[in-house]
Amino acid sequence: MKKQLPASALKGVIRYQQEVLVNWSLLLNVLGDVEKWSAFQKKMLVNLIKLKQTRKERDYLLQLQKHNRLWHSLKKAGNIKGKWAFVQGLLI
Repeated sequence: MKKQLPASALKGVIRYQQEVLVNWSLLLNVLGDVEKWSAFQKKMLVNLIKLKQTRKERDYLLQLQKHNRLWHSLKKAGNIKGKWAFVQGLLI
């Protein structure tokens, strides 16, 4: 994560927001196919992460369900024994 997001980028970010970024970076590493996503899908992901940082859980969950590519990737990752509990913990 250090190469993708330098520590200076987190300046002024509150602790909860930092935890969200760390959790999502771990999740995206597990998924492993994000680089193949379209620009629109990546933009939706960034918006989803920002929404999670606001703690508006209902809005976050609704948007999460609308991101078809992410859902597909989560389902695929969930089929790998032992990863699903890890993935669920990062999403909520």
